[in-house]
Amino acid sequence: MQAAGRTPEDAVRLVVEDYLDGKPRLRGKKKISKAERDEAFWSSAVVCAVPTERWATEPFALALVRYFSQDRVANVPLVSRLAQSLPDAVCYAVRRSELVLRSTSPRLAELAGVADLAPEIAELCRVLEIFVAARRERIVALENNRARLRTHAQCEHCVLRSHAAKFISTSWRWDWWR
Repeated sequence: MQAAGRTPEDAVRLVVEDYLDGKPRLRGKKKISKAERDEAFWSSAVVCAVPTERWATEPFALALVRYFSQDRVANVPLVSRLAQSLPDAVCYAVRRSELVLRSTSPRLAELAGVADLAPEIAELCRVLEIFVAARRERIVALENNRARLRTHAQCEHCVLRSHAAKFISTSWRWDWWR
């Protein structure tokens, strides 16, 4: 883990920063997808071995934001450990990950599973449920309004066509060039 005279802590920080920067981009000649990078990072022994208090620092907190932004990889032991020890870091990451916009994300169920470990996480889950329900209601209202607007637009189009035809037939002068 120690490379080029760096301490293990510095090496872990560099790994996290490279993950945030989207590195490595290639594996040989094959491009690495974001999903593959997430899988490799979140299932690595390096991530599991990071001391809990390090997750409160900026690069690690931003990596947690990325964790809650993706749905492919789960690391329930890490989330459980952080929910017990650093619930504020988990709340920070969830709020910035836009998890509330993905109501079918497995990360929501994961959070609900650790909600009993910290009151902050339980409160966050309640707030997320409220926002998810409110968003769902607004999407339904938006779709209803779109449907109503489509029917109105079709009717208005027919009315405008009939008015235009009437205008052309009554006021158009066929001999306008004379």
